[in-house]
Amino acid sequence: MTKIKVQMFVRLSDLQVEIFELSPEGNAPFETGGSHRGKLSKDFQRIEAQWTTTATKQRGRMHLRAAQSLTCSPAASM
Repeated sequence: MTKIKVQMFVRLSDLQVEIFELSPEGNAPFETGGSHRGKLSKDFQRIEAQWTTTATKQRGRMHLRAAQSLTCSPAASM
C-alpha cells in the first residue's frame, strides 16, 4: 500500500481536470512525475483521464467512479 497526497484542479467552464500525485509514503516504488489530465462528468460521478509521465512520456488510463456510500475518517498525519 502507498499513501499519497493528491491535488486536483477543475476548470469549471468545461470540467477539464488535472490531478497531481505528491509525497508517496510506503515501500513500493511510486511514480509522481507527471499528471492525470481528463474530464469530470457533468453529474460529478466519474473522471476519465490519461496519465502522462514527465520524464519518459509514458501513458496510462485512469477511470474513477463515485462510490454509492463511503465512510471516511481524518488522517492524523495529513
